[in-house]
Amino acid sequence: MQTIKQSIVITTNRHTLWQVLLQDSSYRVWAAVFHPGAYAQTDWEEGGKVLFLTPEGDGMSSRIVRHQPGYVISMQHQAILKNGVEEDKSPEADKWKYLYEIYRAVQTGNQTTLFIEADIDDKYLTHFTTKWQQALLLIKQLCEAQAPATQS
Repeated sequence: MQTIKQSIVITTNRHTLWQVLLQDSSYRVWAAVFHPGAYAQTDWEEGGKVLFLTPEGDGMSSRIVRHQPGYVISMQHQAILKNGVEEDKSPEADKWKYLYEIYRAVQTGNQTTLFIEADIDDKYLTHFTTKWQQALLLIKQLCEAQAPATQS
């Protein structure tokens, strides 16, 4: 297992960034990099559950460990999903269980740096490193297409 660590500087405030990250319509745009039609079912509340899903019903079931809106959200994967059914006791599920995905935002002036950390099985490291680079660029484009950045 390794941890992917990437970041991108975006001309926006942390609140706009957080909306782009988690609002369903924009989440679907940048998450499509990982799988066309990908979406999340959740209320994004700390302690709650999030299902990262494909249109086929596959994906990941995770727990939101920490959520401080505009600053950090940390999720720990609990199970994989196959055809909408949670599976946590298989060799494939074992590759993902207990891995973390963390997003952090640090604002300086009218720019916000988004940091992501994602634990990943070595087998998928190259694939997900490339996908995260693409996703971060899309997040930047979505944020910067919104209203001008302001300090907050």
